[in-house]
Parts: sequence; C-alpha cells; structure tokens
Amino acid sequence: MDYTIALGNRPDYPYALAGWLELQTAEKDYDKAIGLYKKADSVLNDYAFEEGLAEVYKLSGRNDEAMVVSKKILEKMLNTSKNMKSGDSMGHYADKEIAYACLAVNDYDKALEHA
Repeated sequence: MDYTIALGNRPDYPYALAGWLELQTAEKDYDKAIGLYKKADSVLNDYAFEEGLAEVYKLSGRNDEAMVVSKKILEKMLNTSKNMKSGDSMGHYADKEIAYACLAVNDYDKALEHA
C-alpha cells in the first residue's frame, strides 16, 4: 500500500519503484520486475538497480542478459575506481562492491584481489 501511495504522488520515484519491483520479483512476475528495474534506473542511475536487474534476469533464466548487465556494472565500477585513485574521490571505497561485481561475472581472481 505504501508503494502505491508513493507512486500515486510521485510516479517515477525510484525507491518506491524499487519496493514495488521487489514485490513483483517475490511473486515471480519477472517481466514486470525487469521493466520496473529499468524504469527506476532510468530515473536514478544506481548500481543497486542494475544489480537487481541482473539478479532478476538470472531468476527468470535469462543468464546471457544477466551477464551483459553484470559486465556493464563491473566496467562502470572499475572506471569509477580509477577516477577515485586519480584524486576524483566521491568519499566512497568501492573495492567491496567491485569484488561482488567480479563474482557476478565469474572472475574469481579479480574478486579476490579487490576483496
């Protein structure tokens, strides 16, 4: 009910979309969840939305699409990490997230390096 109310007031509020899509995922309505993840990510680019999208792709048996999204996430994280090392720090230490992203694309050596 809270998500419905929030989306009634702010139809594109990404965090209400995220809550709603979690319900859709739990109900195994994967196509709807995928659409909501994409909508939330288009409003607010956030790794969490992309990671969730990859997970729903996996749950729905769309492993190739999950891998494409996971590789995109890893590439973005590595680029952000390089910028942080060159002095453009956003006050965030990203190695843990990069390690998880490496695991998602089965790059265990790189995951261990970042862990």
